Formats: sequence, structure tokens, C-alpha cells
Amino acid sequence: MSLMRILLLLSCCCCWSLVSAQQAPSEQTLFNTVKQQMLQEKELNHQREQQFLQQTKQQASRVQALKKELAQLDREEKSLQQRFNDNEIKISYLNKQWEEKSGELSEVFSQQKEFIQSLKESIIASPTNIHHPERLMLFDGLGQGKLVSIQEMQQSLDLLRQELDLRARIEKKPAQVVLPSGEVTELEVVRLGHFTLAGSAGFIVYDAEQNAAYMPSEQPPAALVEQIQSLSLSSPVAVVDITRGLLLKHAAQQPSVVERLGQGGIVGYIIVGLGCLGVLVAAWRLLYLSEVARRVSQQIKQIDKLSLANPVGRVVSVYQPQLKDNVAALELRISEALAREVGKLEAGHGFVKLLSAVAPLLGLLGTVTGMIATFQSITQYGTGDPKLMAGGISQALVTTVLGLIAAIPLIFAHHVIQSRAKKLGYILNEQTAAYIAQRMESSHG
Repeated sequence: MSLMRILLLLSCCCCWSLVSAQQAPSEQTLFNTVKQQMLQEKELNHQREQQFLQQTKQQASRVQALKKELAQLDREEKSLQQRFNDNEIKISYLNKQWEEKSGELSEVFSQQKEFIQSLKESIIASPTNIHHPERLMLFDGLGQGKLVSIQEMQQSLDLLRQELDLRARIEKKPAQVVLPSGEVTELEVVRLGHFTLAGSAGFIVYDAEQNAAYMPSEQPPAALVEQIQSLSLSSPVAVVDITRGLLLKHAAQQPSVVERLGQGGIVGYIIVGLGCLGVLVAAWRLLYLSEVARRVSQQIKQIDKLSLANPVGRVVSVYQPQLKDNVAALELRISEALAREVGKLEAGHGFVKLLSAVAPLLGLLGTVTGMIATFQSITQYGTGDPKLMAGGISQALVTTVLGLIAAIPLIFAHHVIQSRAKKLGYILNEQTAAYIAQRMESSHG
């Protein structure tokens, strides 16, 4: 306070000196001015002191109120803590009493809860939900408490009986199905127990996680799809997939015959072409030999009426009465005619035999090229993705199978036509020798 007074006096002195520099007022005037200012300052300081004292009293009263509130909260905390401790002791006592009184029932309750949980998981994964989705709501709150009531036990048994009954039925009802395009529509769905779901366009798969049924874009072979499409409640034949769609999914992914041939590559198509060519040649030769055998049989029955439309007639016609004394020349003529006819009978047999030997060799070639492609993919991409090696392995296996499929029937066909030709050759030799011997005997006689 004294510092402010000193500053005020100095400011007054400065003002006085300035004023005195302009005009020299009287000392009495200056004294009155300073006195008036001091009185004003004193009044202002008094007001400030009163205000400060009032604020101090208010803060003191507020502190006292807060102390009282804190004491009250401390008492409440002690009371709540005591109640908490008492409740803990009471809960522990009650749990002990419950364990003593329940005895073996606790194990029963535990097993019942496990049964309810396993039943819930089984029903959630069952395709029967496609026709009865409302059952899942019955599990809300079931078996969630510490005790399992008799009503909950009865309800779980009812759900089990209902599930077993539905699994033994064949039902045909409308259901929501997700199409391959992603559209959800209502279709007539036939359910065979809890195994197979089928619609008008093919089989349907149930997704337990999404609780929805969807129709896969890849359907199994046409024969199975036809059975599924013609399936009805009175159908004697049904397609049952015990894996709930897994086997049908694998069946849908099986390649067709054309796709199998495509896996063999160029070598596979060559093998198929050569095999078909060999079969056609063998069939042509078999038909030709059958016709020759028929004509030979007719000629044998009518040996006196020679016909040049069969080998026996053509060989026997070589005999000339003028050659009966020149046996060597007659034998040469007959040998020539026999060789010519036997050559006609065996024409094409060597080609069939060649194809039966070339087909497995081409299969081996395809196997080698397929393995080369497999090793190249392994070199470039490693063995992380087996699908990258599937092309080469498929070519290797398919060409081997095609080579064997082409070679085995060609070997049998070659054996059949060769046996037919040899048999006709034996008949030709026998009938020719008998006819000429008979003619020569009759001429000599």
C-alpha cells in the first residue's frame, strides 16, 4: 500500500512540476488534490478488503460442506463394503449348502447342458431347417442357467424326438433357395431325411453356417440330375448323399469324356484317331472274312459247280486236264493261286497289328511329355500350388490310358481276323487238294 502511495505522490509531483512549468498553482490547491485522491484510494481499498473477507467466508463454508459430504461418503462406503462382505459370506454359505443338497444332481445338470448344446449344434447343421427354421428360436435361453428345470429337459427331449422324426421323412415343401445368380427365390424342395435336398433344376446344398440353401452352378452327371428331377414322394429310386452334398459336389466336378480327351492333348487325339482307324479296318476285314467264309461254304456244298466269286473256286479253276501229266507245273500253278488268295485273306492284318503296337508307344510318349511339362511348372512356380502341376500329370496319365484302351481291343481284333484268315487258308488248302486229287484219280481211272 505504501508503494502505491509513493507512486501516487511521485505522479502528483510530476504533474505539479509540469503544471508549474506552464502555470504555477498554489500549494493549497495541490494539497487538496492530493488529499482527495488519497481518500478515494482508501475507500477503494476498504471495499476490496470487504469483498476479500466475504469470499474467504464463503470458501470456508464450502470447505466445511465438502468435508461433511466426504465424511458421509466414507460412512456409506464402509456400510457398502460391510454389506458386500456379508453378501460374499452368504453366497459362499448358500453355494456350500447347494452343493451339499444337490450332490449327484450337479453332474446330471452338467450332462443335461452338454446334451442341450450338442442337440442345438446337430439341429443347426441339419438340412431339416430348410423346412422347419422356427425350431432354432426354441433354443433361446434353454440350458443357460445354473440349474436345468424339468420343463427345459422335457423341451429338449421333444426337440430330439422331432428331429429324429424329421430325419426319417421325405418331405416336399416350398423353401427359400439361393440360385447360382445370387437371386433368392422360393422353390419346391424335396428333402430325403437329412441327407439330400433336390429341386426341379438339380440338387441343393444346405449351408449350416449361413442357415440357407443354395443351388450350385455345377451339377452332377446327367443321369443323376434326371433322377433328381424325376424324384417324388412315391419314387422307387432316390439319390441319397450321406455326406450331405459333398459326394454330389465331387461328382459335379468330374470331367466328361470330351474333357478327359482334351486333357490328353495332341498326343491323346492322335491315339484316339489311330485307335478308331484300327477298329474300322479290323471291322472291315472281319466282315470281309465272314462273307468269304459264307461263299466258301456254299462252294464246298456245290463243288461240281465252280464259281470265281470265292477263293476255292478260283484256286480249283487253275486245274487243267492237260496238266495232269505235268505234276510239277500243276503244283506251281496251285501254289501261285493259293499264295494270291492267302494274300487277299491276310490283307490289312499287319496294319492292325502295327496300330496295336504304336498306340501304347504313343501313350508312353504322352506320359513323357506330360511329365516334362510337370517338371517345367515345378521349376517355374515351385510345388506350392498342386493345380499348376495338374495339367502335365493329367496329360501323362490320360495318354497312357488312351494308349492301353486303343491297344487292347486292337490286339484282340488282330487275333480274331488272323484266326479267321488262317482257318480259311486251311480250308482252302484242304478243299483244293481234295478236289485236284479227286480229278486226277478220276482221269487216271
